[in-house]
Amino acid sequence: MRKLLFLALLLLGSSVSEAQDIQLPRPDQSCPTTLMQALQKRSSTRAFSDRDISNTQLTSI
Repeated sequence: MRKLLFLALLLLGSSVSEAQDIQLPRPDQSCPTTLMQALQKRSSTRAFSDRDISNTQLTSI
């Protein structure tokens, strides 16, 4: 069990050491909407049906 844990940690450590820094472009700050305004305006909609869902549909969602 200890050997398996050691091997997992070794593989995880090697994949982390290969990470690279990337340069991202500067954010576009020309948007007139503030974060708080965007949060206040957000919404979601849902539609429900009386029909049953088949097992095939249920596993595909």
